[in-house]
Amino acid sequence: MDLLKDLTEEERDISVRTYDYKNEELCDRRMETFADCLRSANAVKGYSTNGFVAIKCTALTDPKLLEKMSTTVTELRNLFLKFDIDGSGFITKDEFRKQYERHFSGSGAEVEEVFRMLDSDQDGMVDYVSWSNIITIEDLYKLTSHCKVKGPLFNATFTTEEREMLLRMRTRLNTLAELASKMDVHMMIDAEHTYFQPAIDNIAYTLMNSYNQNKAVIFTTYQMYLTDSMGRLLTDLKRAELGNYYFAAKLVRGAYMELERKRAEDMGYKDPIQPSKQATDDNYNEGVAEVLRRIRDGKKVELMIASHNQSSVENTIRMMSEHGIPNDGPVHFAQLMGMADHLTYGLGKQKYKAYKYVPYGQVKEVMPYLTRRAIENSGMLGGAKLEIQMFRAEILRRLGLGK
Repeated sequence: MDLLKDLTEEERDISVRTYDYKNEELCDRRMETFADCLRSANAVKGYSTNGFVAIKCTALTDPKLLEKMSTTVTELRNLFLKFDIDGSGFITKDEFRKQYERHFSGSGAEVEEVFRMLDSDQDGMVDYVSWSNIITIEDLYKLTSHCKVKGPLFNATFTTEEREMLLRMRTRLNTLAELASKMDVHMMIDAEHTYFQPAIDNIAYTLMNSYNQNKAVIFTTYQMYLTDSMGRLLTDLKRAELGNYYFAAKLVRGAYMELERKRAEDMGYKDPIQPSKQATDDNYNEGVAEVLRRIRDGKKVELMIASHNQSSVENTIRMMSEHGIPNDGPVHFAQLMGMADHLTYGLGKQKYKAYKYVPYGQVKEVMPYLTRRAIENSGMLGGAKLEIQMFRAEILRRLGLGK
């Protein structure tokens, strides 16, 4: 069933949209819109917990900046892999010295100083979490200015103008995060297309490190239909534990499958999507199980199950029970307004933290978004049939004609 076939060209663009960049003033206005949402969420908070607001990073800067930022993050990861000569996941001082002298100019004393800065716990080894925490995008130019060859990493380094744009975006995000913390509202950083996601991950864990020290304010998002999602989830769990801040995540299946597969085919790289629905379901359940185990063990972790899939919700509830996690513990559930209401209301009745996600905007903007959600949740139509059957049974029961 092609749910996109009747959409106009404009609506198709919106259904997989990133925000168009016009100028910095428009980004500031969008920030104010998000701020209004945070205030509204605070005003209507529930009886046992506060609300959530989802934001998109592509609304707060030029999406091309985020795409280059993703390239920079990827190239920094590639550089780590080059320095990790034996593939152990750690860079020793000897490996670092050999590869630094091969790729960068500098004295022996300078090499020692850089390694000492990266080796935060002074154990003679550097892992990827430390590497990516310490070598920031803003300061990368200080390293690449010593490149012997102007390769991909050098070309991915931000210019002065780009660093200024990045600072303005981070300032907007910090403004929103500070307001969210003050209002006791959870701010979710939405996942977007794969070519933005490394940048968004960087943004999310940077904000978590600043604002999740004492409570879970910032939530990041994992699209579990992506083949690399579990690895990124585990890395970020480790990052949060080492940083002693709350790890908070929303798990979804994914929203851009057709676009991602077409882009991979057109550009000749490996399809980033799981090979089947079952593989996606298995990966989703594995991600949920991993996070719930951390909650069971008393780690600083919170989880949002954003799903219309009844099996996923029931599976989460079962594991919460097995792990002794109370209904009102640090696990949240959410479904779109008007979809899977039987799940949301049933969860609420049992005192789970249940939410309705409310898309807000003009009809021409919201309807394509909801269409994309329908495509994402391939079982939604079957769920609607189930709800109709439940409504019919309840009506008959109230009329004394049913069981």
